[in-house]
Amino acid sequence: MSVYGDAGNTFGATGGALAGKTVFLPGFSEADLITGKNETYSLKVAPSVSVLLTDHIKATASYRYAASNTTFQAASRYRIVDAGAHQGKLAIEGRNWFVRAFQTRDFSGGRDPLTDGSYNLGFLGGVLQNQPALNAAGQPVLDATGNPVTYAQRYFGTYAAAYNAAFAANGGNADAAALTARTTANTAAPVLQPGTPEFAAARDRIIHNPIPGQGARLILRSVLTEGSAQYNFNSEVADVVVGGSYRQYDLGSDGSLLEDTRESGRIRNYEYGAYAQVSKTLLDDHLKLAAAGRVDRFQNFGTAFSPRVSAVYSLGAEKQHNFRGSYSRAFRAASQDAQYIRLDVGRAILVGNVGAGFQGYTTGLTTQLPGILAPTRTADLAALEYKSPGLKLEKVNSGEVGYRGQLTSKLFVDLDYFYSAYDNFIATRNFIGNLDGSRPTVAQIGAAAPFRFANAALPTRVIQINTNVDQTVKSQGAGISVGYAFGPALTVTGNYSYNELITTDFQPGTLSFFNTPQNKFNLGVDGQLFDRKLSYNANYRYVDSYVFESTFATGTIPSAQVVDAQFGYAVPKLHTTVQVGGTNLFDSTNFQVYGAGSQGRIVYAGLLFDIK
Repeated sequence: MSVYGDAGNTFGATGGALAGKTVFLPGFSEADLITGKNETYSLKVAPSVSVLLTDHIKATASYRYAASNTTFQAASRYRIVDAGAHQGKLAIEGRNWFVRAFQTRDFSGGRDPLTDGSYNLGFLGGVLQNQPALNAAGQPVLDATGNPVTYAQRYFGTYAAAYNAAFAANGGNADAAALTARTTANTAAPVLQPGTPEFAAARDRIIHNPIPGQGARLILRSVLTEGSAQYNFNSEVADVVVGGSYRQYDLGSDGSLLEDTRESGRIRNYEYGAYAQVSKTLLDDHLKLAAAGRVDRFQNFGTAFSPRVSAVYSLGAEKQHNFRGSYSRAFRAASQDAQYIRLDVGRAILVGNVGAGFQGYTTGLTTQLPGILAPTRTADLAALEYKSPGLKLEKVNSGEVGYRGQLTSKLFVDLDYFYSAYDNFIATRNFIGNLDGSRPTVAQIGAAAPFRFANAALPTRVIQINTNVDQTVKSQGAGISVGYAFGPALTVTGNYSYNELITTDFQPGTLSFFNTPQNKFNLGVDGQLFDRKLSYNANYRYVDSYVFESTFATGTIPSAQVVDAQFGYAVPKLHTTVQVGGTNLFDSTNFQVYGAGSQGRIVYAGLLFDIK
């Protein structure tokens, strides 16, 4: 179960017997923060109109609207309320060409001031703990200088006093002192209690406030505009395809997710490219060769050229044995989040990395526990120096070979193997640095320690960025698919895949986000009975356990075994098929993302109408 607002405080010398020890606040559960408003829905509308301008040219105008309530997990967990997107599309298509244009606008809900809108659960929990504390009479709690005391400050102060008193009284029994201190702080200096009017009032203020550090409101108002065109030239010499595309991002979050502000307006970023492919069949159509190239231009990363060559050779009178091979070089630009994010998650601040880069000191630890003890001498830092230039394009060279064949009239098999080598591999890195990119001094580091709970106003923080790994990263994989058709009543299929990240010696604090199980396989059966009126399919899936890395959390996804099934019965006179089925029929543990819930059983029934 996720807990929010359970921040910790590492006491210094003034903490007495607590010096060097870290105490954590009681946190809030997801149910506490959502307060029962956990409805989930999904609404989609997609009308379109197509017109034949000539016998061979069609024009289409379409619109899509989607809105939903859900809980979403990325760098944090977010409660999405009435959020979604509008998308408009215009397209003109001919026999061998097309021109298309799209625009997508997202929104975060809550346009009615009486509704919650979307909000960051992590921010909500943290800001609740830093609200001014109220005493039993409902009056603000003040310190000796007359300044308001937050719930977190009051809790830690009460805990420390109780711990030191109990520690001295019981002869130095730390465990007993901790139990006494926790009980005393929970009773005499409780944090805001879910279900109380004070909690409800504070929650409502925070989820409607979009100012980072003060509120948790999530604002989504980005616009994506894109266009593409393609033309196919077919001749006896060769087949040629040429095309191009343009994409423009106008990113807007009012500072709730990205480094934009309402005053500065949306962040604009673009990319465009053109491509061509030539293919030719030889040897009485038994050999097909293809070569392709693409040139892309990125606003933040310059120009890149991506080539690809492939060959397919078919044997047999009916070309039932097909051998394939390909080589390609491709580039990947960092996501828009990686380029422009600015999200303070408490333990670290996530920052975009398309500028001059950063300098600092490696934490040597993972995202779950970043931070080192404040060093007292510059020499202590020499071995920990870290420097990252701004992001560059990730480049991958890949080779693939495979075979697909019809071994008998009832048996087919497909085999494949790939190998990839990445340069400038994009990964996430944690380090201690200044937000302006400079390397902090010993004094700055000492002032910011302990880094895990640094004050957001300080320039020196644990910073998390996307950066290029200074080593070649290699991966490989293989797969096999087999199917045997006994007849219309029964076909048995199975497939197995193996995926391996060969490179494992990443520098400390680096996350690869490979997030792929090494082994997984499926076994399935399907068929039609009773003159094909009754159809069925069932599938068993196994997924190996694997380490899942994300900016939200890192941990092990357990292995999963899932059974899905569906049955359909056709009523031809009514042009109708009755369908019933279910996924994860035995309600087994089935995690897809670390930190999220298991996907349970879903059963469904429906009618499929086929009117010609």
